[in-house]
Formats: sequence, C-alpha cells, structure tokens
Amino acid sequence: PRVAQAPPPASLFFDSPKKRESFAIGGLNMALLAQQNNPSRKWLVLPAGLLLAMAVVFASVVLPSADWPASEALGTRRMAPPPQLDPDQERFEALTVTILPEDAVDDDDLIGSDVDYGDYGDHGDHGDDDTAAREHAAEVAEGVDDQEDYEGEDISEEDEEAEESAEYDTEDLDETDLVESVGAEEAGIQVDKDGRGSKKKTYSNLRDYDLTEERATQVARLADGSLGPVVVTWANYHYLDFALNWVHHMRKTGCESFLVGAMDDELLEVLLELGVPAFGMSSGLSLEDFGWGSSTFHKMGREKISLLQMFTRWNLDVLISDVDTVWLKDPLPYVAQYPKADILISSDHLSDTTGGDGGLEHYPQAGSAANIGVMLFRPASARFVDQWMEALDNDPAYWDQNAFNDLFKIGVLDEGFTSDKDRLFKVYNGTLRMGILPVSMFCSGHTYFVQDMPSRLGVDPYVIHATFQYSGTAGKRNRFRERLLWDDPDEYFRHPVGYISAQHRVSDRLLGAAKSVERNSFDLKTTMPHFQLVNQQLETVRALLAIAKATNRALIMPKLFCGLDRWWAPHDGNIPGAQGPQLPFVCPLDHVFDLDALDRDGGMVEWKEYSFLDNPKARSIKSRTLSIITCNEQSEQCDDGSRQATLIDSSIVKLRAQRTDREIERALTGIAEEFDHIELDNPSKLWKGFESREESDLFKQQYLTSTSLWCCAQPDEGHHVGHVWYDILAGSNEAHSDRWGRWIDMNDGEWIPQLGP
Repeated sequence: PRVAQAPPPASLFFDSPKKRESFAIGGLNMALLAQQNNPSRKWLVLPAGLLLAMAVVFASVVLPSADWPASEALGTRRMAPPPQLDPDQERFEALTVTILPEDAVDDDDLIGSDVDYGDYGDHGDHGDDDTAAREHAAEVAEGVDDQEDYEGEDISEEDEEAEESAEYDTEDLDETDLVESVGAEEAGIQVDKDGRGSKKKTYSNLRDYDLTEERATQVARLADGSLGPVVVTWANYHYLDFALNWVHHMRKTGCESFLVGAMDDELLEVLLELGVPAFGMSSGLSLEDFGWGSSTFHKMGREKISLLQMFTRWNLDVLISDVDTVWLKDPLPYVAQYPKADILISSDHLSDTTGGDGGLEHYPQAGSAANIGVMLFRPASARFVDQWMEALDNDPAYWDQNAFNDLFKIGVLDEGFTSDKDRLFKVYNGTLRMGILPVSMFCSGHTYFVQDMPSRLGVDPYVIHATFQYSGTAGKRNRFRERLLWDDPDEYFRHPVGYISAQHRVSDRLLGAAKSVERNSFDLKTTMPHFQLVNQQLETVRALLAIAKATNRALIMPKLFCGLDRWWAPHDGNIPGAQGPQLPFVCPLDHVFDLDALDRDGGMVEWKEYSFLDNPKARSIKSRTLSIITCNEQSEQCDDGSRQATLIDSSIVKLRAQRTDREIERALTGIAEEFDHIELDNPSKLWKGFESREESDLFKQQYLTSTSLWCCAQPDEGHHVGHVWYDILAGSNEAHSDRWGRWIDMNDGEWIPQLGP
C-alpha cells in the first residue's frame, strides 16, 4: 500500500512498556558495540556504562510519569472521520499514517510535471495490495470513538514492524501564503510573527472527501431548514491562489453555502489543511495551466458539466462559478428572486439593457453569447445538462460554452416572458425558463475593468469574471490586484531593498488628441493619437525599469492611459456594441504589456501593479518615501551624482537631469537605505542610460519583447492582419531595430505604426 508520510509524534517511540524496554536495551547494545569495535580503547567502557544507566533511568522513571497525548500515539491508529456535514465545522481530524488507494495519484500526471510526489512513495503497480490495505484500514477504524480524547489499544507486533519500516517526512509544510489567504483561525494553523504556518495534518483516504449527495444536501440546507443553491467552484493545483482568493471573497460576502472542488489530490490536501469546504474530483488532468483551447482545457470543461449532472440528479440547485471570479455580494438572495427560472446565466453582452434597475437583461436585446463562467441550474434542467454532456462526448474539440449556446437556442420562444420584471424566456423547445444575469452586476472583464459599468450605472456588482483580457493567468491576477480584489499574503509587500515609482505624468495634449480623433473608420491613420499617447508612457516605464534595475528595487507600474480599446477584430476605438469606455481611459496593463514576458527569469525587474501603494497592507511602505526631484543645473542643491546627494527636509533629494546608473547609485548610497519607497517626479528626464554598453544592450534585449500588441485596424493591401505591435523603444527618438528585426528610422523623431507580422 502507499503510505503518505507524516512527521512522527514524540510519543511514537515511548508509548508502551515494550518500547521503553527496547530503548534501554538499545542503549546497552550501542555501548557493547562500541567496545567490541574498539577493543584497544578501554576508555570507552565508562561512557558506555553511563549511557546504559541513563537509558535505564529514562525508560524506568521519566517515561512512565510522562503525560504523552494518547491521540498522538501511532498505536491508537485513529482514523479521520468522514467529511463533516455541518458547513460550519470545516476541520477534519488527521490520521498519522494514511493508506491511499491506487488511484490517489494518476501516473499519467507525472509526465512533464515538476511537482514533487515524494510524499506518496512508490508509484509501482500494487495490484490487490491496495484492496487489502483498505480492508485493513476499515478494520482498524471499527470501534474508534469519535470523541476528542480517548484511550487507544496497544498495537500488534505486526503493526510495530510495519511502523518501524515506514519512512517519515519531518519537513513542515510551508503554508505562509495560504494562511494569509484564508486566515489562520479558520485553518486551525499556528502562525509565527512572520506569518508562517507551523502545523501540518495528514488525511485519511482522500477518496473519503469525494462529493456525495448527503454532503451536498447538508451544505444546501439553509437556517430555516429549506434547501437553497450551493455555490461551487473548482480548480487544479496550478490555480491554488485563485481558489484561495475565491474563498476569501466568498466568505467576506457572508455566504457559507459553497464548496470547492479539487481536481487533484495536491490541491485537495492544501484546501483541507486550511479548513476550506472542499471535495475531491480525481480528474486525472494536469496540475499545470490548462491552456485555453487545448485538449486539456476541453476536458476540464467536461468536469464542470459533470458537477451540474450530479447536483441536478440530486434534486439540488447549483450555482457554478469559475475560479477566476471574485464575489463581492452573496448571490443567493439575488437568484432567490427568480424561483421560476430553470437556468440563470452570465453573458458576454457589452451593453446594459436594464437601465440599472437590477433586474435580468432583456432578451433578445441582450443576445450576445452566454458565458458559462457563472450559471445557476435547477433540477428541471437535468435533461438539458445530459444532452449538453452528450454533445461534448461526441466531439472532443467542441467548446463547452459554444455547445451551451447552440443547445439553449433550439426552439427559443422569446415571447415567453412571464413579466416585465422577471424577463425570463423559454428555451430548449420551450421546456425551460432561462434568464440573462445583468451584465452590470454579474460583470465580465470588459464591463467591469474597461467600461466601469457598475459605477456608471450606480449599481453594486455581485461578481467580476476576469474575461476579455490578454495575458492568461498572469493577466487575470494582475487585473484583480489593480482593483484591490486580490488577497495577497504579507510577503508580497516585502522586498529586501524597497520599491520605486513615478508621479503620474501624462501629457494633456496627447490625452486631448486621443479624445478628439475621428473614429468613423478602421484605418491605421486613426490609431496615431493612441500610439503617441502610449509611447510617451512606454518611455516612462522603460526609464523606471532601468532605474529600478540600477537601484535593485521593485518597480511599481504607473497607471496607463489608452486612446483605443483592444479586441480581436477591427474596430474604431470601441468594440462594436459596447457602451464604452469613454476614450481615452485607464487601461489594464495587459492591454499594452505581455505580463508573462515581464515575469521571465533572467534578471528581470520585479514589478507591482499601479495600485500597490493603495493597498492597506502597503501603508507602512508609503509612509517611508524618499522623493527625487529632477532639477536644472542652476537649481539650488541640485546634485550631479558625483558623490552622495544632500538630503533636504529629511525626505527629498534633487538630482540633475540625464544621470547614468552609476551617478544615481552614488547619489543615493547612504540615503536610500533608510526609505522603503522612492518616488521619482520625472524618470524619463532623470535617466540617461547605463554606463556599461554591455549592460545597456542586455537591458534592451530583455525588455524588447515585453510589450504586447494592439488589435485591430482594417488590414490593407499586402497585409492579412490588422494588429500593431507596441515598441518599448518607440519613445526614445532613436533609430533602432524592433522585436521583429525591422529597422525603425524614426523619421523626424516620429514612430509610425506598422501592421503585423
């Protein structure tokens, strides 16, 4: 059988008279062995005798009087109880030695994975040994009292031999980030002053935590005894931080009727450790990023439909939520307003049809694709769900969201509105009632992060789904961070040297030009004001990155303004059908930068989101700020970087424009060390360059491909694409080669956008 290793309790060695006797005899044997191996060293006899005497005294006097916790003794063989049905009771007792079934880890998952499976021991074929192990575990569990304290029976000689042959991993699980995310109190984890979790549990057969009808019903049970919807999300280990952020915000809403599905045992163990109401899914899929559109991505989608099948067959309502969402309000009161709805679904529609009244969207006016990232299903939809799954099984490449949209539109009866308030309509040949959740309150990544629709309509959003973004997992995480919707651990706000940022400086002239440009065509000329605006800001970011590298500090990104929205097809600045944004607008960082490229290894500068200092956890950083003012040569107390600068009013330094990395370093040495944060008034004006040509070339090479692209203008003759790549060197006014090796000669100091490649 597979044995999950756990730290042995101290009482493991001394919990019976037989073991105490063995300890004493062991001391004697050690002494005699030492004497036999060194017969010429008579002086070893005395220490050997002392060792024996100490062993006998310790075993005879100290151990019998010690109060060893019976619950820690391996001899008790205490089994973990099944998952608690009370949603408030989220902790589970641990088993010291855990017998896992053969399918606890799928060997296929090991291929190409860098996850350490050491705790699971051998991955060979154990055949019927697993069956015997499970039967043995069940026999041991019989008669075990489920009280907090109990007396265990002495273990057999066979069990002693098994224990002596087992290996134990005494390394504590580092749960620093996890504890910070869900709270140590909920997790039952002791935390030291640095925020480190010091407690590790092991769990019985993880299949005991698979989802059952009994447990789902208990979670659905409301205070008045009735059954409400269960909110369910799911993830694999790659999305651990998303799962914890989801739980953190769901708990803040006051909603406790939720469960988190773990697609692999690695995630399940962590969630159970932290007191998260979790269940195992044993998907057998990758522990890494699924990759949008990949075969694994499509298989992951089937897991969602399987959950719907389970709940609808159990006659329970379920609200499925993708893990890349943040909940700001308890959704259960909202969906309870629509008891006649069989399906409620979020949408990719980009305009509001409700007038901000809080009701469902009007259909078919809000006729864009339904988004299955947030959806409520009631038992009447069970047949629909089965046919949905059947369609996916028949075509492995069929995207689950497309399949849903195709299926519900069969026989849609838009005359089926029950009332102007309900706005439900009949789907699936008129057999089900469906409603579109309001896009201003059940927000997409566009209606919230780009249009800011909730603020514009004066409504409070329930949930934000990180869609309509362009940098994968990193882009989703950063968007939440920018809006202070990500629960980072304290370690995220610590840096060995400190942080550097710039005052917000964007040209009013460029902002005005981006606002007033004609937008009645999709041609490349109309994009010029946008690129001029962005290029000025790219020059600021480039200077900031260089100064951050020179000072060994982390960069706080500036807030970026864009003159055009971004999409996947040609547009005139706003996506067709969207109610905004008003241009220019504060655009998410993934509109301009490739965040995965910014995070590459190899000397890249650590960076933070533009709202970093607005986070309450960064309050102490902000309070210790050194301001650097770029001054003219004639200015008083304007240092040139030839020596340590003069500190003015205890928190200000003046430096001449166009300083090199070494000059900035000399000016700040002995001063900057006392400050957690440096704020520059004008990094582009301050920065001249690296004194070393080698360092300068390396920096350009590192960041030349850090930017992303804008999409899209109408392709012209000779081009099949309409996108334009951003160029981080565009604001330098110097001729250079771009990321594709094209020579940019900067005629008259102006950068001209080019389509493709």
